[in-house]
Amino acid sequence: MIIQINSSQPPHGTLFFKRPSKSIAQRALACAVLAQGNSQIIGAGNSADVLTAINICRSLGSKVHLEEEKLIVEPNKNERLYQQLNCRESGLCLRMFSPIAALSSSKTSIFCDRTLAARPHNFLQIMMRDCGVQFLSRDDQWPLEFKGPLHRKHIEVDASISSQHVTGLIFAFSSIESQTETSILLIDPVSIPYIDLSLDILKNFGIHVVRNGTEIIIPASGKMLANVIEVEPDWSSASCLLAAAAISGNVKLMGLKALSKQADAAILKALEVFGAGIEMDTIIPAVRVFKKECKPIEFDASDCPDLFPALVAMCSVANGKSTLHGANRLHHKESNRALALQEEFLKFGVKILISDNTLEVYGNENLLNPGIIDTHQDHRIAMACSAAAFRSKGQVEIHHAEVVDKSYPEFFLDLQLLGADIRSLGGL
Repeated sequence: MIIQINSSQPPHGTLFFKRPSKSIAQRALACAVLAQGNSQIIGAGNSADVLTAINICRSLGSKVHLEEEKLIVEPNKNERLYQQLNCRESGLCLRMFSPIAALSSSKTSIFCDRTLAARPHNFLQIMMRDCGVQFLSRDDQWPLEFKGPLHRKHIEVDASISSQHVTGLIFAFSSIESQTETSILLIDPVSIPYIDLSLDILKNFGIHVVRNGTEIIIPASGKMLANVIEVEPDWSSASCLLAAAAISGNVKLMGLKALSKQADAAILKALEVFGAGIEMDTIIPAVRVFKKECKPIEFDASDCPDLFPALVAMCSVANGKSTLHGANRLHHKESNRALALQEEFLKFGVKILISDNTLEVYGNENLLNPGIIDTHQDHRIAMACSAAAFRSKGQVEIHHAEVVDKSYPEFFLDLQLLGADIRSLGGL
């Protein structure tokens, strides 16, 4: 699909922002399949990653059905037989559900799409082997095949590339009854806010895990209890709408919670440094962002790497050099996100230098070049380039724009609801 964006009409207005956090929804589904009793997950949404998580829950023997906007999850009460899990393009599903599947002594086969298979997973396999899981496939062979059961134990875990497998292990350990508490020691951890989000969700299922710095303490209980979870709106998806507003618009998102434990709520700090106008209502709740100043920024996105594309879009229109730290988190996403951002923003006339763990963005307060953008099959590249397009000299075409379905299927429709001039030119 090709989307054409006309820069003469940037987004302005109020939107009831309903795009749910797929990070919360997927984690809630994982807990629900381990809990005792039927759980309800309200407003999980229809993103590709959430649909993948639902199918994995069913593959694990749980019954999942939709009643209005509520997902009812009835866990499997029997010993799981041979199970095949298709994680498609969801790295979180792969890393989180693998330890959960390994609770069973039956054979499990993990499938995924080509680009996810090409990303590193050896840290996941090392962690699971340390917990007694037997891998039947070679390290570089797909599908991943293994047999449990996974055992609860004191363990050190390499968390230098991702924290998603740590979440899976915490959830799996929390469902195993033990005589004593168990500790997980994180080595060089990244994305600590995502671990804290997982612990916050786990509280809803009756398990109170404590994090002391890099040590995670899991209580002995092992009894996860069913609950009702309402999924809050997604800061990751909102970030590019807010970036577009800061660049060239005025947008109020109703329902977006400023006081959120989502890692990507950190976009508010970046917007403040950038000089954007910001108004927050914590009672309704709502967040309004509008163009005011566009100043170069220095920002550490190590713990919120999904914000990089939105931050680059903002920095592209700030006159001078912006420095974004944590760039080594970009190499193993849906694309090599650092290189993809460098290539596509050069088309706008913006130079990006990749140096060690930083991106240096040399922005330009003048209008950006129009042109044709390739999404690199990456949903966040598509959304960030769309945000930047509102400061271009003319029309910008986003090719393969359908990739936004992974996280935010209605992204372009919401921009239209905010008054932006966006047209679909059909397929390629």
